[in-house]
Amino acid sequence: HSRSHTLIEELMLLANCLVAERLIASPFSDLAVLRLHPPLLDKQRKSLTAFLSKLGISTDFSSSRETQRTLESVRTTKGDCAAVAVEVLLRKALKLALYYVHGDVLQPHFALHFDEYTHFTSPIRRYADVLVHRLLACSLEWEWQNESQPPMSVSSPSSPPSSPSFPSRSSPLRQGERQESAELLAFRRRVEAICGDKDQLDVLCGQCNAKKMNAKQAQTDCDRFFLAIHLKQRRTPEATVGVVLMLQDRSLVVFLPLLDKEQRITFQTEEARGQALRSVDPAIQKCVDLPVLFRKTSTTELEVHWENRARGERQTQTLQTFSAAPVYVLPTDTVPADFLLTLISPFSPDYASVKAQEKQAFAFFLNQAEATPDAA
Repeated sequence: HSRSHTLIEELMLLANCLVAERLIASPFSDLAVLRLHPPLLDKQRKSLTAFLSKLGISTDFSSSRETQRTLESVRTTKGDCAAVAVEVLLRKALKLALYYVHGDVLQPHFALHFDEYTHFTSPIRRYADVLVHRLLACSLEWEWQNESQPPMSVSSPSSPPSSPSFPSRSSPLRQGERQESAELLAFRRRVEAICGDKDQLDVLCGQCNAKKMNAKQAQTDCDRFFLAIHLKQRRTPEATVGVVLMLQDRSLVVFLPLLDKEQRITFQTEEARGQALRSVDPAIQKCVDLPVLFRKTSTTELEVHWENRARGERQTQTLQTFSAAPVYVLPTDTVPADFLLTLISPFSPDYASVKAQEKQAFAFFLNQAEATPDAA
C-alpha cells in the first residue's frame, strides 16, 4: 500500500468508530447495528500458546494490545519468517467478525482494538452499511428536531435552559430510569418502521453474517481456482517462498506468503514419483525433482535428502518448524482446477533465486497483514 492508501484506510476506520459512537449515544441505541470480533477462546488460546511455547516463543494473547506486542516481539527476536508463521496461525485461531444489534450489551472488536465499531463506509457493497446509514439518519434527524425547538423551561434567569437535547451515554433516559416522552416514543415508531425493530434487525444481521461468510468462502475458492488457471498457462512451474507451519508424521504444512495460500506437502520420494505427480502435466514434471528420503529427527525438525544423479552428488536439507522452504506450485489436471506443492531441490537454479526473495516476501506479507486486518 502507498501512504495515501494507508491514510484512506485510517480515515475509514475512524469514520466507522465515530458512527458507532453516535449510534450508541442515540436514544434508540438498542437498535444500533455494530460489529464485534471475539477474542481467542480459552481452548484455542491455550493450544496455540502451548504449541508456540515448545518452539521457545513466549506469548500473551489476553488482549489485542498484548497480541500485537507478542507479534512485534516474535519479529524482533525470531525474525520475519517466524513472524509470518505466528501471524498465520493466529489468524486461523481467531473467529470471524460478526454484525450484531447492540441491545444492552456492548461487544468490542478484538482485532482492531476498538470498544465500539461498525461498518458505515461501504453502503454500495454491504447491506449492513445501509442499515447503519438509516439508523444514523434517524439519529441526526432526532437531534436536529430537538435542537431546533425552543427551550422547554427555564429554572432561573441565570441558569441554562433545559431541553431534550441529544442524551449522553450515561443518560437516565437510556438506562430506563424514567418514562420516555410521548414525542420520543412516536419518533421511535418511525425509526422502527424505517429500520426495523430489534428482532427484525437481529434477523437482518444474521443474514448479513451468513452472506459475508458465503462471500468469503466463494472468494477463497475463486482465488484458488484462478491461481490454478494462471499456473496452467505457464510452461514452467511457479517457484516461490514457503514457510513451514508444522511438521506431521507423513507431511508438512507450508504457507506461501506471496500467494497467501496454505498447502500440505506429503513425504513422497522419487520412488513414488508416478503417484506423487500423476495429475501434473508431463512437461512440468520434467522440471521437478523429488527427494530420495524424508527423515524426521524430532517433532520440529526434518531432514530431506536429495540426489543429483547426473553429477553423482547428494545433499541434505534441514527444515524446521517456522523455517523457510523454497517450493514449486504445480497446476494439476483435476476438475475443478487445482494445484499442489513440492519442495525445490537445492541442486535446482530456482532454489537460489527463491532464497534471495525470502526477505522481501516476508516483509510484504507482514506489511499487508498490518495494513488490512483479516477480521475487520
